[in-house]
Amino acid sequence: GMDYKIIGWFFQAGVEPAIINFESLHLDRSEREAARNLLREKGYWWIDTDQDTFAVKESLVRMNKL
Repeated sequence: GMDYKIIGWFFQAGVEPAIINFESLHLDRSEREAARNLLREKGYWWIDTDQDTFAVKESLVRMNKL
């Protein structure tokens, strides 16, 4: 359940990795929504699986578009 908080700490420190994968299985509904909003604000696209959320910086995807 700490993954979302850790991601927030990274963003607060100015660290924005190109790709993020974090466990979202144990997040409650409000934390899951807050994580999505944070990723959106920081320019990420994401996919939720049963246990994890995989996010990639939108600029990375657009830069490598063929």
